[in-house]
Amino acid sequence: MVSDLIALVAASGMDGGSSGDMSGLMWMPTAPLTTARLFAVHPQPVPVLPLLGLALLAAYLVGVAVLRARGDRWPLGRVLWWVLGVGTLELMTATGFDGYGMELFWVHMLQHMCIGMLTPILLTLGAPMTLLLRALPARRRGGGRSARAVVLAVVHSRVIRVVANPAVTVVLFLLGLYVLYFTPVFDALMSTMWGHNLMLVHFLAIGMLYFWGVLGVDPSPRRGGGLMGAFARPVVRIGELAATVPFHAFFGVVIMMSARPIVGFYAHPPAWSHTSALADQQAAGGVAWGFTELPTLFVLGVLFLEWQRTDARRTRTADRKARLRGDVELDAYNARLAELARRDEAAGGGAGGVAMSARGMRAAAVAATLAAAVSLSACSSSASDDSGWTALPRCPAADAVSAPAGLSGLRFTSASTTRETLGTTGCSYRDSAGDQLSVESQPGPPSDVQFGTAAGLRLRDLPALGDGAHSAQSATFCALAVPQRGGRTLQLQLLGASGSSISTACDRMPRLLRLFADAPSS
Repeated sequence: MVSDLIALVAASGMDGGSSGDMSGLMWMPTAPLTTARLFAVHPQPVPVLPLLGLALLAAYLVGVAVLRARGDRWPLGRVLWWVLGVGTLELMTATGFDGYGMELFWVHMLQHMCIGMLTPILLTLGAPMTLLLRALPARRRGGGRSARAVVLAVVHSRVIRVVANPAVTVVLFLLGLYVLYFTPVFDALMSTMWGHNLMLVHFLAIGMLYFWGVLGVDPSPRRGGGLMGAFARPVVRIGELAATVPFHAFFGVVIMMSARPIVGFYAHPPAWSHTSALADQQAAGGVAWGFTELPTLFVLGVLFLEWQRTDARRTRTADRKARLRGDVELDAYNARLAELARRDEAAGGGAGGVAMSARGMRAAAVAATLAAAVSLSACSSSASDDSGWTALPRCPAADAVSAPAGLSGLRFTSASTTRETLGTTGCSYRDSAGDQLSVESQPGPPSDVQFGTAAGLRLRDLPALGDGAHSAQSATFCALAVPQRGGRTLQLQLLGASGSSISTACDRMPRLLRLFADAPSS
């Protein structure tokens, strides 16, 4: 593609000189194309787009000045993005690009891609909507709705919610390519100055609407709840961006491979260009195909960085809440276990059985035990006491458990045997950081095992353990449970005080459970 453009410029003549003559209200150059003429300042007789660009720049700078006069700061990076966006608009409409774009298809296509993709990306990164809302007064003198409230009402109105829907923005973004160039609309618009400027404004407006939602810098209906709120997630916006890439590439390939001119306006290139209509059209298709990659990669980089920053902010927020209010999930989990203990105690008392305290239930479900107690050969055969539940005779030493477990970062320093009523027995381990690990042999199938508020998952990596296997995991808690012989369940639980160690250990829970799943339970 680049070699074709160089050949076209060289064939057009590399001699210097001033720009060409005007034809009516539209400047149509008659001098051969050179690099100097292409970048020379030469607005149209009625410079609609250049004046629009200057107005956008002035309005933005006024908004920044209002904030600074109020004592508020506005990021310099946002200002630079906006200036660059206006600069690309001026480059495409106030220089030789606009005039030579009326004569050569590839120059027009470069102008289209820049105004429709690069300029909107840069302008959107300037966060103009955020600047407008911050610059406008929050209250209106004399009462009534303020200008800021009016703007917010428009942004979140039903019409804007429909227009900002990803399905609508993607269709509008792509229709500008296919409907415009493969129908007589293009020739009709290019025949007049006002039609030409209307088309350029269309490119800019559709690009701004599309990248407003994709980049997510400014307030939009996507920042609300429900389905529109789901569209604001970075992964969804990355998918929205990727959805248009094949259509852009296909559009460029169709133009390049066409055996006849697809638009009549460029069917007869000027004599000074020394090129044919098909060669000019092939170069235009190469621009449409290749130009898309650079803005797309740039936006993907921006979204990836935003994704990382969003995840880091959520982690910091969760940590702050845990420090101030405690671990909400863990508290809810313990409350659930306490409620189950009260129910079991009431049921056991009525039936004449041995009751279990809430404290004992919580210790059995959360406090740690490693299944090595049931699997290592150091353990002797199980025995039963008068209550009729299985008891493990002893637990291996703490240092003997850490190495076989393969839990990097966890070094247990204490061990104890848990003997509970209702048929539960096991061993618990604790390390210096407060992390706890446990294995329990319980009566009943895994479906009866409660994991509190943690999300339940199917264990797809343990097919040998049977379809009854279950698992659950949260930030500082994970558990696995599989059926055992004799209608019992082997449950391995890990409760962590140090999140990083627990995260590593949870990934190895299936390996641990596989070691102990076949251990005898009775």
